[in-house]
Amino acid sequence: MNIIKKARPLPTTLIKESLKIDATSPSGLRWLSRSREQFRTKRGWLIFSTRFANLSAGSLAEYGPGRKYWSVCIGGNIYRAHRIIYFLAHGIDPGDLHVDHIDNNTQNNNPLNLRLATHAENTRNSVKQRNNTSGCPGVGWHKQHGKWCARIKVNGKYAHIGLFDNITDAIAARKAKESVIFGEYSYDASQKAAKNAA
Repeated sequence: MNIIKKARPLPTTLIKESLKIDATSPSGLRWLSRSREQFRTKRGWLIFSTRFANLSAGSLAEYGPGRKYWSVCIGGNIYRAHRIIYFLAHGIDPGDLHVDHIDNNTQNNNPLNLRLATHAENTRNSVKQRNNTSGCPGVGWHKQHGKWCARIKVNGKYAHIGLFDNITDAIAARKAKESVIFGEYSYDASQKAAKNAA
């Protein structure tokens, strides 16, 4: 059974007092200047004011093979920058939902590139896996039949689309089915939306 880890709620008040969206920052976030009253000690306030105030926030960290995300430590906990940016842009803590990067670039935290998604929707907008030989997710060579096989995963189960003599037909069938089932969260639809937003 696949258990999905629950997200830690964002410290929304602290985020609003501490950070702002800034397109000139690599992470998309910049630290704000904060008043002395917001800190328990004068020393803590001085450290923050000299090391962080008005500077770009966050650091780049790898969360799995080839998946780098900007992260920010706030209130003693680490949060991914795209979740904070979604909150600042929309006033909504994503909670247990994912924040999907529409263009599939995990370092592009432009608010127009972020949308809420369920776990299933988030996995639909993904690039092909490294061991894929066809260039298209869900399409591979079926040795036993000597044909290209197209399939799609829905609700944790694979659904067979068909066997095809040539790869072009297999890819076209997969993309057509993907468009119907995944809608705006399909890889192709997401790429088109990202280009239109740019």
